[in-house]
Amino acid sequence: MPGFQQPQEVEVEGNTIDRYIVEGKTIYYVSRDVWCDGLPVQSGSARPLEDFEGIVAHHTVGYAKGSALSDKIAYMQYLQGGARPDLGPEVPYSFVVFGDADPEVAWICEGRGLGRTGAHTKGHNYDRYGCAWAGNSNNDPINDAVVNAYRLLKSWSAETAVTTGHRDWAATACPGSNLYARLSEIGVPI
Repeated sequence: MPGFQQPQEVEVEGNTIDRYIVEGKTIYYVSRDVWCDGLPVQSGSARPLEDFEGIVAHHTVGYAKGSALSDKIAYMQYLQGGARPDLGPEVPYSFVVFGDADPEVAWICEGRGLGRTGAHTKGHNYDRYGCAWAGNSNNDPINDAVVNAYRLLKSWSAETAVTTGHRDWAATACPGSNLYARLSEIGVPI
């Protein structure tokens, strides 16, 4: 695959995580085991990977910015702890993408993960992965590293996977204007 490097395990703040290089940008992948102490997914059901037809981009609107891994872990635990009680006792998204103080770096934290239904887009929780930007994309710029993180996530879906925004399925401004404007770039294979 041009522009894509297989992950390497690295240590960050005492945690082992994966580091991908996608077209020169560093993407850190934080598994659920790192931020959730091995607690299994509490909501959603397992489905065959081939049932997932793409990703739906979201934004969480709120996030207290911080570039440390511990900041991302704290936010994932906040989402896990019932930030949205109407969506159940679990992170509603398959993955959450974070920016970094370094514009060459982005982070992906596993929420429900691959092959599990979500609670992100009514009518499409069973056939699409919900991938949320941790922030408000109406206010926050979306840099190339973040786009490449979404492209990496899309590469884990079927070859015919389509990237859409939450607003394509519901009356909402989600995923915000800056992320929505870059959805066509997320569709470019890596």
